[in-house]
Amino acid sequence: MLLNYNERYHAKEKFFHMEKGCNIRDVAKKAGVSPGTVSRVLNNRMGRMQVSEATRALILRCAKELDYQPNINARRLFSKQSRVVGLVIPSIREIHGNIFADRHIMDLLCGIEQVLALRKYKLLLLFKDRDFIESEEYLSLYRGKQIDGLLIWGSHRSERFWKELEKRNYPHVFITTCPDGLATQSHVYSADYASAAYDVMRYLLRKKHRRILWAKPEPDSSLSLDLMAGFSQAFQEMECPMKNVLSEIVCGYSPEDGYNLMEELGEDRTNYSAILFSSCNSASGALDYCMKFGIRVPVETAIAACDNSDTGNVRAKITCSRCDDIQLGNLAAEALIAGIEGKTPPRDRKVKTVFLGGDTA
Repeated sequence: MLLNYNERYHAKEKFFHMEKGCNIRDVAKKAGVSPGTVSRVLNNRMGRMQVSEATRALILRCAKELDYQPNINARRLFSKQSRVVGLVIPSIREIHGNIFADRHIMDLLCGIEQVLALRKYKLLLLFKDRDFIESEEYLSLYRGKQIDGLLIWGSHRSERFWKELEKRNYPHVFITTCPDGLATQSHVYSADYASAAYDVMRYLLRKKHRRILWAKPEPDSSLSLDLMAGFSQAFQEMECPMKNVLSEIVCGYSPEDGYNLMEELGEDRTNYSAILFSSCNSASGALDYCMKFGIRVPVETAIAACDNSDTGNVRAKITCSRCDDIQLGNLAAEALIAGIEGKTPPRDRKVKTVFLGGDTA
C-alpha cells in the first residue's frame, strides 16, 4: 500500500515518537497540567503542593496511556541515588568451580533479596575477575552513580585495593571474610565462626580425640583467623596443648576438595582420629570417600565441620555448627542500606551459630 506525503510524515513522526518514548512534558500536555505537577505526582514528592485526587488520577491515567517510562538517569541525578546495590562474588576463574552450587551463597542471596525488595532497592551481580580489579570497576560504579553501595563476599586478606572504599567513605559491607589492614571492622558482617569453631573443637576434645587434622582454608582467607581463635579457646578451657593435638592441611570448600583430600591422605589418614573441615561441603565429600571405600565413620575416622553451608550428606548428619545464612544476608543488606541512608547500622555484626551433634564424630 502506498502512502501520500502527509501519511508518510505522520507515520515517520509516530515511529520516532515510539522509539524515543514520551517524557514528562508529553504527559503534562495530555493532562493539561504543568510538567512540575506531573513530576511531583509520578515521583510521589508533593511537598507543600496540594493536588486533588481527580488531578492525580488523571495524570496517572495519561502516563499509562502514553506508556510513560521514567528516565532512570534523570531520576538518579535528581535524587542522588540509584537505588541499586552491587554484590561482588568471585568469578569462576578464581574458584575453578560453580559458585552457585554452594548453599552458603544461595542462602545469602535469599536473605539479601528479602531486605532489598522490602526497601525498594535493586541488586546488581558483579563477578570479581582480573578486569574488574585492574580497571577499578569497583570505584567507577560509584563515580558513575550506577550503585549506592557494595556487598562484598569472598574477599581475600591480600586484596588491599578494597581499602579505597574505606578511604573514600563509599558505603560497603564485607560478608564472611575481609582484607587485612582495615581501619575498622565495622563494615564486616559474618557468622560467629570463632564460636562455631570453639563448639566443634570442644566436642571433639571431650570425645577424647587427641590426633585431629584441621583441613583449613587457604592462608589468604581471614576465616582461618576466626576459626583458630575458637580452637585456641577450646584447647585452653580443656587444658590441652594444641600443638600436640592439632595438625593442619589446606583444603577447599567443595565436596570434590574433601574427596580429593581423603584420596591424597590415603593410609596416612590413620594418623588422625578426627578430620575437621571448615565447610560441610568438603566434609560431605570426605564422607562420600569413606563410604565408597568402606571406612567406618566415626569408628575409624571421625569427620566434623565448622560451618553447615550445605544440607549435608543424605546418608549421615555431619557433626557441625550451623549458621542461618539467610539471617546473615538480611543483616548485611540492612547494614549497607543504613550506611547509604546515613542511619545507624545494626549493632550486632555476627550471627550466632548453633552446634549440631550429628552422627560423624
